Amino acid sequence: MKLKNGSSVLLLADTHSETSTHHLFNVLADAAEEEQKNLHLVGTTPTNTERVLVSVAAFALEDVEDVQSGEDWKEIPKSE
Repeated sequence: MKLKNGSSVLLLADTHSETSTHHLFNVLADAAEEEQKNLHLVGTTPTNTERVLVSVAAFALEDVEDVQSGEDWKEIPKSE
């Protein structure tokens, strides 16, 4: 994602959507009910309430110049 201030953000997410004011990014994860209390949940799957969609980032539309997907995964550093 490229911001209007010239910065670039590499954000790994399962979903991207837009509201009238923000770009929203979410990931699909497994989380026990107790863990879910500490997350901003967007939803759960109908067949498994521990499979959840978690909101991980939001950027104001006015700050974002461009959002692209399909980055070259070889360029993304892996944690050790």
